[in-house]
Amino acid sequence: MASVLTGRGVRAVVAVLCATLALPGVPVGAATATEAATPQLTWTDCEDGFQCATAEAPLDYDRPAGAKVELAVIKLPAPDPAKKIGTLFVNFGGPGGSG
Repeated sequence: MASVLTGRGVRAVVAVLCATLALPGVPVGAATATEAATPQLTWTDCEDGFQCATAEAPLDYDRPAGAKVELAVIKLPAPDPAKKIGTLFVNFGGPGGSG
């Protein structure tokens, strides 16, 4: 006889699935024989303490060896690395209206 999940069991399964899909660096639907390589960033000084780099990423993660797109990234390092509290990632939107 098959068991049926109810209540807490269903919530636990949904929580695990949501956590799995939210893992950084794991694009949904990208389970292919060839994985896209993690881009290596070379940071250069911009203005006012910011650092800039360009990340090359697949245009289509289902075809990681195919066409690529360059993504501009910028960061502001913590003034005291011993006291940094984490990373804040912001996507300002697009296409369309900005965030």
